[in-house]
Amino acid sequence: MTRHGDVDSLITLADEQRHNTLRRSIAGAFNAKTALDYEPHIDGTIEELLLALGREPVFDLGTKMSYFGLDAAAGFAFNNPKSCLAADADVEGMITLTRERARHWTRWASIPGTEALLFRNPIARLLKSATPTGIVAAAISKLKARLGDQKTSSKKDSETPDLLTRFLEA
Repeated sequence: MTRHGDVDSLITLADEQRHNTLRRSIAGAFNAKTALDYEPHIDGTIEELLLALGREPVFDLGTKMSYFGLDAAAGFAFNNPKSCLAADADVEGMITLTRERARHWTRWASIPGTEALLFRNPIARLLKSATPTGIVAAAISKLKARLGDQKTSSKKDSETPDLLTRFLEA
């Protein structure tokens, strides 16, 4: 949601034709061949996980796996892991934010009209902060940096492709 309206996603889009158009536009980033391009991100994060597990004799595996998931996803999405494993912390509160969104939709997904009335009405939009946070802020920052890099230099051959690269190529 933005101050100007809802932002459609594959999950929330009810119009089948628009859903199919959006799905086709990103399908190439998720096929078997391009998934192999993300393997170095996953492998590097596995190495970080093993190092993190070796630092402590006793640890919470659930927490470590949450850190692993976020680091891996940030790596193959933006070529820039969040380093939760290295910091042994929820860097920038991303995991907490994700859990809050999951809790919200667990409560409200079955009654979307009520959710829209309570959280996405014009008054709620005016009261809501216009400053993007969490994953959205990170994505905007990476997109601006990447667009600036495209204008000033050619693509780096050594850079492993990520989802943002695939998005910009599409």
